[in-house]
Amino acid sequence: MNTPERGLSVTSPRSDDAAERLPHDVEVLPRLLSLGSSRGLEPSGNPAPGGGGNAYGGSLLAHMIHTSVRDVRATFRLQSVHAHFHAPATVDDPVRYEPTTLQRSRRFSSFGMAAMQNERLVASGTVSFHADEDSHQHAAVGPAGWSRPEASAPAHGAICPEPNAPIRRPFDVRRAVSSIPQQQGGRPLLGLWVRTVHPLIGWHEIHKAALAWVSDFSLTRVVDLGHEHESGIWFAATLNHAMWFHRPVDVNEWIFYELHSPSYRAGIAHSSGRFFTQSNELVASVSQDCVVRKPTNRGSPEHGGRV
Repeated sequence: MNTPERGLSVTSPRSDDAAERLPHDVEVLPRLLSLGSSRGLEPSGNPAPGGGGNAYGGSLLAHMIHTSVRDVRATFRLQSVHAHFHAPATVDDPVRYEPTTLQRSRRFSSFGMAAMQNERLVASGTVSFHADEDSHQHAAVGPAGWSRPEASAPAHGAICPEPNAPIRRPFDVRRAVSSIPQQQGGRPLLGLWVRTVHPLIGWHEIHKAALAWVSDFSLTRVVDLGHEHESGIWFAATLNHAMWFHRPVDVNEWIFYELHSPSYRAGIAHSSGRFFTQSNELVASVSQDCVVRKPTNRGSPEHGGRV
């Protein structure tokens, strides 16, 4: 089901200094989120480049969402997306997305998704939608003590892709700082402010696809907080990625992204994050498992091993 209001476009760039300092080709966001069709009419597209010459997992996640919204009622809202990554995808060949309808009812729709590249399954997942219902409400309150976006500098270094990285160019990402140590369960927290550079115009659920894209920026990187003193260049690969959308999302406005990694053992790390509006309203949550290895470990991909 395609409707004109579900198209993607951007307006002129923001006039603030931070946006004007970023590259001028940030109009690529609609192209990054959009998909064409393969010969079998399934949606397909080349994934964005991530680290180590492989595809960026956040682009596969966003494309699964974009594939699903083509066939859902306009009154439905994206509820969740769950993805499992089975093999590295390259950026040289298109990924074909094969959806399967799992459920259709008055209130719920869900789709299974197979991401195929050169006839190999690289990822699979489920994407679920829900029609709003009347109910009581509650939500966690956003964290206190972090700097506001206007007082935060652009994020650099190991905690986030660099500003000139293709996957980050459409987004203004700033690292929040705090005058007091920010921890949860004894583990350090990472705070980021994110929004688009060029305002994204399109169906409201596409904003959630853009947020899913951003959600993969730092979930593996936050694992290394507290381990920076250890020598060697690390290797990280995402195993699975789940995201839940609690309220409407507007990526044109500042969103605070709080991340931490509560567990890392035997080469497997778990990370999670929460997204809040500037008014401290919780809009989304995310969790991810990943393999994290040092190059001295036997079996590391740098030494010819397999994930």
